[in-house]
Amino acid sequence: MNQPDVLEQWINPLYEPNPGVIWPSVAPISIKLWRELYLAHTNAASWDGMLSYAKQIKQNHTAVRKVAGQLHAQIKQALEEIRSDPDMSRGDADGQEEHPRIAQLSLESQST
Repeated sequence: MNQPDVLEQWINPLYEPNPGVIWPSVAPISIKLWRELYLAHTNAASWDGMLSYAKQIKQNHTAVRKVAGQLHAQIKQALEEIRSDPDMSRGDADGQEEHPRIAQLSLESQST
């Protein structure tokens, strides 16, 4: 079978031998093609579903971090307003009760 005159009968006329090393393509489109080609017996829809869930989780995480940043800025602004307000710095019983709460807010805003 490996003799040249026998190979001529069986080889594709468009075939060109390549003596070099053939490297696989790792382009995203190739990976998707190979996954669907070689993993055709598995349900590819479940992989696509997991990918959409991962994207949704990432979007939710980004949204939560954005809201957390906005709340952090609001707490900071409220603390600055409380500290700059002369009515809050009075020494009556209500002011003494509010002071630990303000300190707690300050600590919580620094830890986030």
